[in-house]
Amino acid sequence: VCNNDFDADFVYYLLRYQKPLLESKAAKVTVPIVNKNNFENIELEVPGLPEQRSIARMITSVQEAIVGQEELVSKLKELKRIMMHHLFTHGTKGEKTKMTEIGEVPESWKVVELGSVADITMGQSPSSKTYNENANGLPFYQGKIDFGQKNLKLRIYCDNPKKIAEQGDILISVRAPVGPVNITTLKCCIGRGLGSIRAKNILNQDFLYFYLVFSEKNITALGTGSTFHAINKNQLAKFLIILPDINQQKEIFNVLLKIDQEIEIIQEKLSVYQRLFKTLLHELMSGGRRVKI
Repeated sequence: VCNNDFDADFVYYLLRYQKPLLESKAAKVTVPIVNKNNFENIELEVPGLPEQRSIARMITSVQEAIVGQEELVSKLKELKRIMMHHLFTHGTKGEKTKMTEIGEVPESWKVVELGSVADITMGQSPSSKTYNENANGLPFYQGKIDFGQKNLKLRIYCDNPKKIAEQGDILISVRAPVGPVNITTLKCCIGRGLGSIRAKNILNQDFLYFYLVFSEKNITALGTGSTFHAINKNQLAKFLIILPDINQQKEIFNVLLKIDQEIEIIQEKLSVYQRLFKTLLHELMSGGRRVKI
């Protein structure tokens, strides 16, 4: 509880900035603890009250912008969830629906096995001697890649790949966690734990990607094994998907793509605000930047 010489918001941000100092004062036990005496005796340099208030207002304004962008992202993700459910069960034409093995769909839609409309390749890890971190050969992905991110993070490369995914292929996790998907933006080598899916002519690749995102829980449910929860190529090939006409596929993925693009724009703004917050917190709390009163 701050006395009249100190602004509570300023002290809050100051303590956030001085987290390493607080940790250094903690007793090195199973659960690090700063006792009341040590906490009271920590010395911190602070400006006068008017400057404290100005600093706190400046940082708070950035913090509020961060919260605002986070709320927008959350609302758009919820909108996307609702839109996927509506579009994949009712389509875009307002036609009557029918009940199928996978639930309600428009009457004109078909339900088909994934393997009948897409080529599926299961990953196979090459010899460890072919791995490198010097960008020699193809980027190598195995197991838990960075699902849900547009650009996959690269670290390991392989100069003797056994299984290759082409640019634009859908990568799917087939071994714990089963189900998450992503689209590779470049040709790559895929190892155990991953599969690649490439739609045939009657199926739009982007439409298929969004539908697999929508169906992740159903794909996960196909996994077997107690030690390593996994799904094999045959199980994946028999997975049932919807098949509207190609024009409606494009309409659906365009709607969802626009929402994704809006989310990406806002997330970029969010990243800018987060970097600004970190910079301001350091400069203002270290005295590297002063606020004129």
